[in-house]
Amino acid sequence: MAILIGLASSVLFAAAEGAAHATEAAHAAEGAEHKTGLPQLAIETFVGQLFWLAISFVFLFLVLTFLVIPRIRGVLETRRARVAGDLAAAAAAKGEADAALKAYEKAVEDARSRGRALAEDTRKATKADSDAKRAEAEAALAVKIADAEAQVAATKTEALTHIRAVASDTAAEIYARLTGETVTAADAASAVDAAMAR
Repeated sequence: MAILIGLASSVLFAAAEGAAHATEAAHAAEGAEHKTGLPQLAIETFVGQLFWLAISFVFLFLVLTFLVIPRIRGVLETRRARVAGDLAAAAAAKGEADAALKAYEKAVEDARSRGRALAEDTRKATKADSDAKRAEAEAALAVKIADAEAQVAATKTEALTHIRAVASDTAAEIYARLTGETVTAADAASAVDAAMAR
């Protein structure tokens, strides 16, 4: 920076000295005839042009160095900080989204497990209820069958008793008609019992 300022001041002094010489030469040539052509290429004005070029360069350099570049640097730093903050926020949001997704998947898996367990419990309860009702129905049916068998046995016993009595009476009457002799009820019953035993 000090080198540039020293260089600029030396250029300024040289330009000022050249401007003074140019002014003297211009006064001397006042009486001379005016030349045509581009004024930028006139050798007489080179020193003044260099002087103003140096002043403009130093001015632009100072403006850029102390005003424009710091503002651009500040904008870039602000933008860099904002981008870094946005990236950090995006990473945090991604982490939260991943955590929410894991929590959702765990909740779904837990719900499926509970659903399977509930279905299994319902199936077991239904099977137990069905088995209990079937056992109850079988027990009731067994009681009815036992009652029916007892009733059939009682009816059979009663029928056999009546058949024996009817058979004894019939046998005594048939014997009496065929032979003309009467048979006692005890003899007829013993004859029927002997015939049934065969």
